[in-house]
Amino acid sequence: MLDKQRTYMVLNYDTSPIAITTRDHNDLIPAGNDDIPASLPLTIDEIVYVNSTTKAFKIGRLRFEPEFEAEIYNELRLYDWQNILTNQQIYDIILHPTLEQLERILAIDDQMYFDRIYGAYMGLRNAGATISNNVENIMKARYKELSRNKRKTEIQLRPKDVAPAQDNAVVEDLQKQLAETRALLEQLMAAQDTVASSAPASKADEPETTETPKPKAATQRKKTASSTRSSTSKKE
Repeated sequence: MLDKQRTYMVLNYDTSPIAITTRDHNDLIPAGNDDIPASLPLTIDEIVYVNSTTKAFKIGRLRFEPEFEAEIYNELRLYDWQNILTNQQIYDIILHPTLEQLERILAIDDQMYFDRIYGAYMGLRNAGATISNNVENIMKARYKELSRNKRKTEIQLRPKDVAPAQDNAVVEDLQKQLAETRALLEQLMAAQDTVASSAPASKADEPETTETPKPKAATQRKKTASSTRSSTSKKE
């Protein structure tokens, strides 16, 4: 049974701080993460008041210590609290989708709740996680629906919208093999170019050269002319 005289830790697993208001003061719960949540001690009366002014407990942005959560949620009359998705559950649905789990996300009709789902999806995407095109299209389409106040989805899921996890592994393995093959081909081509550039050129490869005959020196022409005249004089 809950003790109204003591405080209970309110946990924030989000990477953004969350502001809350009690009857007596405003508080800011610092940013946390999936491994180490930030926390703020509040009494049961304060928790009940916060729940009346925000959806943070209803949509899973703020949670409680596991040993007290069932009783606290019951005090808040959130009887379906076990269906409130945790961050880890959201990640698993996005990365390893099933039709049932995707339908669970599409059934969310609260804009703030889906914004939390969409924020987790964008975080995975920005971190370089492998997300199937079908899941990306589903997330974007549902986001647009809720932005237009369409609470009931018109998105129809098909079996091919769910890509088995091993398919992603196969694709990644093939991509790795192709990259290794390309690298090997580049190395072989580089080696061939090196051998070709270092080999001595054959005579057939040498360019043909045409030698231009050098003109005889002017003095030689004069000497020849003089000798010719001398020979002619002797004959006479």
